[in-house]
Order: sequence, then C-alpha cells, then structure tokens
Amino acid sequence: LPAWFREGLRFAPLAALVAVIAPDVLMKNGALIDTWRSPQLFAALAGMAYYAWRRGMFGTIVVGLSVLLLLRFGLAW
Repeated sequence: LPAWFREGLRFAPLAALVAVIAPDVLMKNGALIDTWRSPQLFAALAGMAYYAWRRGMFGTIVVGLSVLLLLRFGLAW
C-alpha cells in the first residue's frame, strides 16, 4: 500500500466514531437541535471533559451515561 494510504488509515477509526456519534448528539427527530437543553449534548461534553482530564475510556463512558441518565430521567429533559 502507498504510504499516503497507510497514513490515512490511521484516521479511519476516529472518522467512523464521529460519523456514528455526531448525529445522535447534534440531531433530534432528523433535524439539528435548536435548544441548549439537550441531554445528549451535555453528556458528550461531560464525557469529553473527563477524557481530557483522565484519559480513561471506561470512565468517559460512565461519566457520559451518568450525565445523560441524570438529565433525562432525573430532571426530565
């Protein structure tokens, strides 16, 4: 394989992850979110903040899901 192609393959997992997660975070019912009161948005931000702080994948998932569940079921967003 050419070197440029191998270099591009390094970014494939990140691109696939963004392609799967971004629509769920930024869209609701097929349209872009129009309010800041989106539990998915806050959960994604909390997960990113935890990952930037600790660099742990399991903790990132736990923090993101905890914030999502708290906002969705605890505060009924």
